[in-house]
This record gives sequence, structure tokens and C-alpha cells, in this order.
Amino acid sequence: MTAKIHIFIGLFLLFFYQNARGQDIIFDHPYAALMYNNPAYTGIFGPLHAGAAFRSQFTATPYPYTTYYAETDIFIDKWNSGFGCYILHDLMASGQLRQTSAALSYVFAFQLTENLSLRPAIQGIFHNRHRDFRSAVFPDMFDLTGTPISAPAPATYEPYNKNTLDFSAGILAQYHRLELGFSIHHLGARQEDPYLNQSLKIAAQAKYIIPLTAPAANEEVRPDEWLDFEHTKLIPSLRYYHQEHYKYLTACMLIQSGALYAGAGVKTALQQEVTNISLSAGFLSSTFRIGYTTDFIGWGSALRGWQGVSHELFVHFTFGHSAESATKQHRKKHKSKSCFGCYL
Repeated sequence: MTAKIHIFIGLFLLFFYQNARGQDIIFDHPYAALMYNNPAYTGIFGPLHAGAAFRSQFTATPYPYTTYYAETDIFIDKWNSGFGCYILHDLMASGQLRQTSAALSYVFAFQLTENLSLRPAIQGIFHNRHRDFRSAVFPDMFDLTGTPISAPAPATYEPYNKNTLDFSAGILAQYHRLELGFSIHHLGARQEDPYLNQSLKIAAQAKYIIPLTAPAANEEVRPDEWLDFEHTKLIPSLRYYHQEHYKYLTACMLIQSGALYAGAGVKTALQQEVTNISLSAGFLSSTFRIGYTTDFIGWGSALRGWQGVSHELFVHFTFGHSAESATKQHRKKHKSKSCFGCYL
């Protein structure tokens, strides 16, 4: 185990100083695209899992930006390892800017102490990017003062199609009902073109689960098992992204009771003092989850006329035994009170 931990630390340090330019897609729902946000989520649902997400933004423009995402992963208990992959396809500016990414992830899960679980992970990504700036529209291209930026001159940016290899790394730590995550993206790719979305991105997240109902007096249930689906709980979370000049802080509060959940979030672009409001709702069971999130510009944005209302939809399926039973088996095996499987 010690050797594997050293390998992960070495990979973090090896790629940490790689850098480039650009800005990535940011999903509003915390659970829409897990492995895209942090590769350490690979295999977190149990033995076999699949999910998909769709995002549409800048809906007030003639050509909204759309993102399609699908992921699948597997966790093998005897190896304490998870393997996964995802495919992402992003269409911008009426398809004049297109990005297709395919990724492979590996995570190694282990107990550092009886109550502290760690999941370091690495991820390799293949990107294909097509750019044709001659007829593209850039409603999201505003400088940090809110002034629109003119589209690049066609003579300067000829159409092209480019393939690149990239790497990401991440880690999740969980202590009882507290989860902390950290990830670094674009570790292996270096491009000088500012529109390749390849700049180093750092993301951090925190989540805490607050049970609101307790088991009946005659139920033989440990306190950590109050987090199962039949019990009501609050789930506050924070996420922070930093990519070159762009800094985003998102605070979200969800309440889940039985098979239904709802919540609201606030996303602030710190460099522009721009605030988005998001609303979420969904249905979940031990094997199936579906959710919808919409967000709109609240105030302080030069994008108000372009943004419209975004739409984000995700679905997740867990095959084999349920996420809850997988979690209980993991806790029983490792004598841990962690609850990695308690995800919407």
C-alpha cells in the first residue's frame, strides 16, 4: 500500500508544473458528472455504475452551448480498486467550436485509520478539438471588467483540428459524515492557444451530511447508517474552481427525504463579482437517480442578455447490489464508519 501511495504522490508532483490557457465546462449540479469533476469518484457507487448528463447554456443566443456526458465505472473489492471511463462532447457557437474527450480513470481506496478513508486517483484523457473562428460567436468572451472581446481575426486563427493527451489527478477523504476532495486538471497538456480550454485547473470541494431523523427505538441501526435513503438529511456542500483568471465558488444546500430531494445553490464568479442562482430537484433510489438543475444570472453580470436560463439533467444507474449495501459491506469489511456510497 505504501508503494502505491508514493506513486500517486509522485504523479501529482510530476505534472503539477504543467500549465496552459483557457476555461473548462462547469457543471452546476454537484453529482452530474462525477469523474469529470474529480477522478477520485471512480467506483464510488459500488460494483458497477453508469451515468449520463446533459447541459445547455446561453439559451438566449441563437445557438445555445450544449454538453453531452456519459460515464461508467466498476469497483473490485478484492483489489480495493476502481476503474472507469467517460466521454464528453461539447458544442459551442453553432458547432464552430467542438470538443470531444475520452478518459480512463483508476482509484485506489483504503482506510488510513478506522474512521478515515482515502481515495487517490489518476486519469488519462484524450481530447479532440475543432475550431473554426471565421463564423463563430462568443457570447461568453468578456474580459474581467465585463467588456465584450472581439472575435479573433480569421487571418490569425485558421480552422484546425487538433488531438492532445492530458492527465488529471484527485483525492477524496472522508471522516464519518464529512467529505473533502481535491483535484488538479490539465496536468499533461500544454497549449499556447488561449481557446483550447487547457489551462491548469484546481478544484476543491467539501460536503457534510446532517441526518434530520433518527431510527426508531427498536431498530438495530448504527448512527452512521442513518444516512441511508429512508432517513431525511441535509447535505450542504462547497466547491471552488480556479483556472487561470477564472475563480468560482459554489455553495449548495440539498434536502433529501425518502426518494425525493430538492435544493438551491449560489455560484459566484469571484473575479467579476457575478452571481448565479441554481435550483435542483430529483428522484433517487438504491439503483436509480435522476436530477434536474437550472440556473440563471442573478446580478452583476455583463452576460445577462446572453445567458438565458441553463438546463442540466443527469441520470445514474447502479447495477448488482445497491449502493447502500455496497457501502455497508465496505464498512463491515474495514470496520469503518465512513459512508462513501451515500450519494444522490
